[in-house]
Amino acid sequence: MGYTINWYGDRASAEAQAKAWKRVYAAGLYLRSRMQRNVSIPTAAVGPSKPGEYPHVGLSTKKHAGGTLRRSIFLRPKREQLAVDVGTKLVYGIHWEVTNRPYIRRTFAEELGTIRAILEGKMVRTAEDVRAEVGEMKARRLGWRDMAKQRSKAAREAKQAKRTRVLANKMERRKAKEQGKRERRRRGKK
Repeated sequence: MGYTINWYGDRASAEAQAKAWKRVYAAGLYLRSRMQRNVSIPTAAVGPSKPGEYPHVGLSTKKHAGGTLRRSIFLRPKREQLAVDVGTKLVYGIHWEVTNRPYIRRTFAEELGTIRAILEGKMVRTAEDVRAEVGEMKARRLGWRDMAKQRSKAAREAKQAKRTRVLANKMERRKAKEQGKRERRRRGKK
């Protein structure tokens, strides 16, 4: 009686490798998106970041586009090693990371449980998940935009109130000066 042994080791290995790569890449995409989210808090809405906080997004001007750090966060796949690099090449981004505003290591530490779940296949991020996250970020940005507008409006109103007080003080001093002149003229005529 003859037995036939079919060896599918190479195919099984390739399938396992492909599945592992999908999970590693998905985990890298997740980490990058979370890092970008964490450095998306606008300075105009909540003020400049303090030590220990995530770096905030600066204002966009004609010379400087806000959000450079957020846009610089990259994902570099290394398929042969089943690895991805996530980080930034910006000098000030690296400076903040190693000094008082870490955002790469902090995000990794905060999201480690989710990253493990993605790598173990316990959590699968679908396109709907990503769309929902994008929608959530858009809603947050709109909220921050409203906060920035309110803050800007309050600053303009405070500036206008100060101008009004200064003008009122000037007018009072002029009136007092004019009244003093009139009083001196009247005394001089007596």
